[in-house]
Amino acid sequence: PAARLALAGCFDRSLGAYRLQAAAGAVSVTFDPGPIRRHRPVFLIEGLAAAPAALAGAADGRRLAPGADYRWQVWPDGGAAALVQLRRTVAAPVTLEWWSASVH
Repeated sequence: PAARLALAGCFDRSLGAYRLQAAAGAVSVTFDPGPIRRHRPVFLIEGLAAAPAALAGAADGRRLAPGADYRWQVWPDGGAAALVQLRRTVAAPVTLEWWSASVH
């Protein structure tokens, strides 16, 4: 099961992103926006084994399409983390999964 995300504890104001820690090249988290609708939230996924060539994702078990459902880039340039923007407004809890495409 996905770990519940404490929004206050992982939001990095300097990046404008929620920091998530990957294990074995993947992360799963229930993102609960609380009473505030989150427009296109951004996540920094750290702990990837290496700079991913491709990043895949799912929301509530539904596979997300890169470009249409989310945008991502390696962060920092050449690093082993990914900066991901979910391209939708989140108004209710959603289970998000992200993984390096080379892992699965």
